[in-house]
Amino acid sequence: MSVPTELLTRAAGDVGRTLVNVYAYKDAAKRQLDPDAYMFIEAVQTAGQTHGENIEAFKRFRLRPRFLRDVSVIDTSTRILGHSIKIPIGISPSGLHKWLHPEGTIGTASAAAAKNTVMILAGATTTPLEELTKAVPDALLWMQMYMAKPRSVMLKFLRRVEAAGFWAIVLSLDEVSGRRIPWYSRDAYDIPDWVTFPNFPKPVTDRRATTADFLENVDTVTWEDVDWLKKFTKLPIILKGISTAEDAELAVHHGADAVFVSNHGGRTIDGVPATIDVLPEVVRAVRGRCEVYVDGGVRTGRDIFTALALGARAVFIGRPALYGLAINGAKGVQGVLDVLTKELESIMALTGVTRIDEINSSYVVKQSHYDNVSRPSGGSTLSACCALQILFLFVPPSRRVTMAVPLNLMTILLVTCTAGNVTCRLVNVRAYKDAAEHQVDPDAFILMESAYAAGLTNDDNLNAYKRFRLRPRFLRDTSHIDTCTSALGYPIDIPIGISPSGLHKWFHPEGTIGTASAAAAKNTVMILAQVTTTPLEDVTKAVPDALLWMQMYMTKPRSVMLKFVRRVEEAGFKAIVLSVDEVRRRRISWSKRNVYNLPDWVTFPNLPYPVTDRRATVDDAYDNVFTLTWDDVDWLKDVSHIPIILKGILTAEDAELAVRHGADAVFVSNHGGRTLDGGPATIDALPEVVRAVRGRCDVYVDGGVRTGRDVFTALALGARAVFIGRPVLHGLATNGSQGVQDVLDILTNELESTMALTGVTRVDDINSSYVVRQNYYNYPVESSGDSDVTAECT
Repeated sequence: MSVPTELLTRAAGDVGRTLVNVYAYKDAAKRQLDPDAYMFIEAVQTAGQTHGENIEAFKRFRLRPRFLRDVSVIDTSTRILGHSIKIPIGISPSGLHKWLHPEGTIGTASAAAAKNTVMILAGATTTPLEELTKAVPDALLWMQMYMAKPRSVMLKFLRRVEAAGFWAIVLSLDEVSGRRIPWYSRDAYDIPDWVTFPNFPKPVTDRRATTADFLENVDTVTWEDVDWLKKFTKLPIILKGISTAEDAELAVHHGADAVFVSNHGGRTIDGVPATIDVLPEVVRAVRGRCEVYVDGGVRTGRDIFTALALGARAVFIGRPALYGLAINGAKGVQGVLDVLTKELESIMALTGVTRIDEINSSYVVKQSHYDNVSRPSGGSTLSACCALQILFLFVPPSRRVTMAVPLNLMTILLVTCTAGNVTCRLVNVRAYKDAAEHQVDPDAFILMESAYAAGLTNDDNLNAYKRFRLRPRFLRDTSHIDTCTSALGYPIDIPIGISPSGLHKWFHPEGTIGTASAAAAKNTVMILAQVTTTPLEDVTKAVPDALLWMQMYMTKPRSVMLKFVRRVEEAGFKAIVLSVDEVRRRRISWSKRNVYNLPDWVTFPNLPYPVTDRRATVDDAYDNVFTLTWDDVDWLKDVSHIPIILKGILTAEDAELAVRHGADAVFVSNHGGRTLDGGPATIDALPEVVRAVRGRCDVYVDGGVRTGRDVFTALALGARAVFIGRPVLHGLATNGSQGVQDVLDILTNELESTMALTGVTRVDDINSSYVVRQNYYNYPVESSGDSDVTAECT
């Protein structure tokens, strides 16, 4: 389980707080439900390939966020089939709700009505459809149905649906009589005896009936049946189960009012594409002639945003609604809808859109847009402590032995044992992470490693570097390596700076001052985070020779902001790093004190509105963060006497705007995966930003840097300097200021080695000719570098 999911689940269950994502609801439902009921929710066809792919496919998309727009007001309302709904999230049809909670289908419909959205009633529900509309008269309800014969029976059922007040008919196309597998039998699930199916054209009322008995009444649907249905009802007809452009075109030709991209949640045919993969071709085929909906695999607000961007008018959820129902009836379903809505609002704000109709395909690309080769991340490692204990047992105290201990392919300890004393030298960044995990308070380590939502962006930051390959040049004199460069004109000894991060004193008593001392010792730049707990004046006073930049958020009114800018300048900071990828109150609740158990001494004295309450949470600090626009950048440039760096730029469009508005540097960053999940890895976004800037200002990057090779790769792709965040915290946690220096030394040594082995001696010599993507070797192309082979040979 990843850190984000573990943290959110813990916050939801163990700590007894509000369930904060769909996965937490799923875990809670599994613990609460009868095993057969839970098995019914999760059941899939055969091997479950399609069900799994529905979820995984969303992870192959990346968001392209646009910043510095006014996103202070987010509107999630939209219209479907002429009806206004407050959220573009509907509830897909599913049966047996009363098995999951006593409120049953009526509870689910009540939740949909409370959130002013649409619910599709399943034909396999156990509550008569008339009871539902009577109990929840203000609900926007559509009726899902299968085709039954003879048509006289079907016509009678149509009239029943119309009389009950349903607003549309959703005809399922992907179910064929008698084609379900045996797990649909009552014996497989031990379905309760009270279950009947009163909402089928041929009602199944035998209390011994099985779901398979119900499905025996389902007949094959043809386009002639669709034509007949259109002729005999005035209700809109939605065709659910469309998965190809050909069928989408036929659906429009036969008068469908909407098409619904669906594969029945992987419960009918296994091996078909994920719905989100199918959606674009269906949307292209429809060409705006009717509305398009989609369900399958939707678990986050990012998934919803992705589907809307690819052309869906609304997105529907099935299993997540059942998780909520199982936990707390109607309130649980509302809770799930609230979670997804808040996540969607956050994604909209962080991508720069304020209305649903503004979401379009320019905000979403496939991962293959950056690179079509992906490699899995590494597995778990043996802890540093275990390795030391093993060595201590097997090395005689009388002997002095220095050994290299591989913890895995990425982690090595150099351990020296003398007369029973064990000392170790951690020789790469991964080893420092392992050591930090065993050294700091567990809550502190979780905070250090936490990421937004599912942690997709955080993981991709790391994995993206593995998709690059170096092109070494040999037979060059590399006896002297020079890692010196400059940042904003200030000379630095290494092209590795320290990214902003807070709460350093929680990781080690030396805190932020210890980190700044390490930066000064290595003659490089450190960015002080605004949410640090040490007053900024104390840092510059304690480490007067440090090259410090101040990271900050925009707050209002501007008079308060101006006062803070003057405070930064007077303290001796050399630049302002303005974070553009944080929006007021868009963080999820794992930033609260009650999840992390933040120490009582934590305060935030460096905010324009200082948070000095010792009961303050990280959320309290972010409550004063306001939406940024380009007007704010212009204002800041006018009033500031020091350079302005815009941190969080991920697209060529925003990079061009940054230069036009006078930014002294742009900083490619995604906040370490802690704000927007689903955005591109920073190393993937870097080349397009560098191309857009065209040398008119410095470009920096952070995110996922763990080796000297990563540093070299980023420099080769155009970064002026590379910054690190979590590795610094790992070093600080392990050994204070000296630990941070050691991490910087490790990366510098690895960079020097990479430079020597690729044939370059100065940082300025590193260019794109030394780095290619892995797929360069699958599909050879000419090098994109500056050097010319013929000219060099000449």
